Amino acid sequence: MRNRVATKVAVGIALTAALGLVWTTPCLGADEHPNQVLEWNQLFIDSLIATNTANSSSPRLGAIVHTAIFDAYNGIERRYEPIYVHESAPRGASRRAAVIAAAYTTLAALFPSRASILEPVYYASLEALSDDDGDGGESRARGVAWGIEVAEAVLAWRLNDGFSSSPDPFPGGTAVG
Repeated sequence: MRNRVATKVAVGIALTAALGLVWTTPCLGADEHPNQVLEWNQLFIDSLIATNTANSSSPRLGAIVHTAIFDAYNGIERRYEPIYVHESAPRGASRRAAVIAAAYTTLAALFPSRASILEPVYYASLEALSDDDGDGGESRARGVAWGIEVAEAVLAWRLNDGFSSSPDPFPGGTAVG
């Protein structure tokens, strides 16, 4: 079971990066349609560096962030088997807003000391989105709500995974072996 989950997470991270390419339109400049997956992945890396996170924790934290991003996007445009969240997003939810909200929610929870730095970037990222489908921002709001829901589910799933628990102390002994 553990290997299956690890494989799904690795595939999810790879697919998340690949899905990010879908958002880039060749005729538009990078500033007009930034790739939200890559943008928030860089914020994740910056958070690891800024908090001096141990290398042993980095893959787990990255898997949590990218699982939330992948399942948020995939829940709107179901193309692959979900990693953890199998529900579908509300109809008409913005994929880009869901990615931003999932990434921000997980990063703010995993790196609380960076919340004051991440929050303005979060709002600026959402503000930079065009009004999807001309619906007055409803698509964006549905995407944000969905991204937060997915991120919270992934965070709850990994909360008691035993990663941060300490092993029982070694009582010692005098026996050979």
